[in-house]
Amino acid sequence: MAHIKRHHLTDALTIVPPNPALDMMSVTMEPLVNKMLNNDLESRILASLRDALLPKVISGELRVGEAARKVEEIL
Repeated sequence: MAHIKRHHLTDALTIVPPNPALDMMSVTMEPLVNKMLNNDLESRILASLRDALLPKVISGELRVGEAARKVEEIL
């Protein structure tokens, strides 16, 4: 955003909550953020497995039971 100059950032004011409030929020938010990151990782892994196995299942090169065993080996 080329129209923003450094002085715009240094002149900007923000409210920072006190440490006890930040600590309380961290207790609530940290597990949620960790879950979100783990879900994203799992989604990427599953998508990768799907992309690798689905063409082989569709072509008949790999049977569904064999694909299930390969997924279990990976996971």
